[in-house]
Amino acid sequence: MRRSAYRFLIALGLGFWLLGAAPAWVPSEGVGRVHMPISCADAQSEFDRGLALLHSFWYDRSRAVFDDIITSHSHCRIAYWGAAMTLNHPLWSPPSTRDRTEALAYIARGKGASAYSDREAKYFHAVTTLFGDGKADGEAARDTAYMQEMQQLYAAYPDDETALFYALSIEGAPGYRRSPDRIDLAGSLLAAVHAHQPQHPGALHYTIHAYDEPGNEQRALESARLYAASAPAIPHALHMPSHTFLALGLWEESNRTNRRAFAASEASVNDAREPDYDRDFHTLWFLIYGDLQAGHASEAKHYALVALHEYEKVRPLYVKMPKEQANDTFDIGELVTCVTTYAYETGDFSMVSHLSAAGLDGAWLAAEDEATALGAEASRNMLKAKNARDRLDAYESTFMGRPAAKLYLEIADAEMSGEYAIAQGDAAAGVASLRNAAALEDQLPATGIGVQQPAYIPPANEMLGLELLREKRYAEAVQAFAEALLLMPHRPKAVAGLAQAQSHL
Repeated sequence: MRRSAYRFLIALGLGFWLLGAAPAWVPSEGVGRVHMPISCADAQSEFDRGLALLHSFWYDRSRAVFDDIITSHSHCRIAYWGAAMTLNHPLWSPPSTRDRTEALAYIARGKGASAYSDREAKYFHAVTTLFGDGKADGEAARDTAYMQEMQQLYAAYPDDETALFYALSIEGAPGYRRSPDRIDLAGSLLAAVHAHQPQHPGALHYTIHAYDEPGNEQRALESARLYAASAPAIPHALHMPSHTFLALGLWEESNRTNRRAFAASEASVNDAREPDYDRDFHTLWFLIYGDLQAGHASEAKHYALVALHEYEKVRPLYVKMPKEQANDTFDIGELVTCVTTYAYETGDFSMVSHLSAAGLDGAWLAAEDEATALGAEASRNMLKAKNARDRLDAYESTFMGRPAAKLYLEIADAEMSGEYAIAQGDAAAGVASLRNAAALEDQLPATGIGVQQPAYIPPANEMLGLELLREKRYAEAVQAFAEALLLMPHRPKAVAGLAQAQSHL
């Protein structure tokens, strides 16, 4: 849930906000036990609660707690640090313009706060480095400078909390995904904290993220199995273990924790009287995918329909807003992929006709267009399939975003071209395009982007294997399915395809 809590505050008024207690919609239990000694001793317990929420990336709830401390303890500089930190999302999307503006406002106010220790002053200076002048084009350099400053802070104060924020700064700095040394460094810092505090939610959470990289997921399994119990009231703490579980093909473990996570997100939205679109649809996407791998088709369809219903409610609002504001308000892309994942995994494209790619971009656009094309081909509507391909081609030619995201678009384009050629009766051209898609997919781990978790688009090596199987090219199909299972272990379609191809050799 990325949206800030302030919208709800405006709706209800700020009167009870001045009473000095943390707001009622912030859980008092089940958020994890953490402790960072601060100068404002009478705000210590509330600060620790805000810190626990921050460690689990429940940014809006954490910010509400820090705001409450600022209201009653305006002299407490570390509270301004905490509030500003809730506006940085190092492992999610970059801060929006509004996020950066609000963070700079907290920093400006915090400079006048008189209560702080040397350690707290260094923390505050670090967040000042992190946000700098607030311009988007300097963010990568600031992230690197922040990591370096946290390294120095940890050298001066090698305690557990500083180790955690140093590790997180490493994970959030440019180049982390492609650096085994940095992955090992972050992991070792977190392991040391875990040894001191086995149930610390931050140590468990950041360990999962540290190893949420191709080939490293097994190293996170112990933390994944502990994290949810360390902070059971927090939706993200319940969801995050499924990143590890899905990467390792542990479908039922993933499904159990994601069911609890989505239920917790619904409960938190109800408690806060927030709109339904603030539910955690990222979790729902993982749940739909996991249910389908485990054979729970009816449950997956139910959740896909929940997502489609929400999509139909929010899309008219989404398209009327400026793009950055719309993306900060609605998880429209997650809703799209809930529907498209169900479609391409089951072959039931009936829900896809309710989607529209207009106004979307990146991986979301690729997912919607590919599902549209595959559904159109299945119904022999070749003009609709071609139009979807043309939309993606037009966007791909102007795409200037991250290399890994561009690679996803290229894979989707090659998959769509392959399936289109096959539907037109040109199997040779179709297989050639699918081979190209598979070769591009094989490059994803080298970018630091694995395909073990729900992919935005169908797995290319698996698509190639299925087509080769249909053409009775069994030896080639075995090779394609084996590659598919290296990238996405235990997927039932690839397992069944491999067994069928091998039976003919």
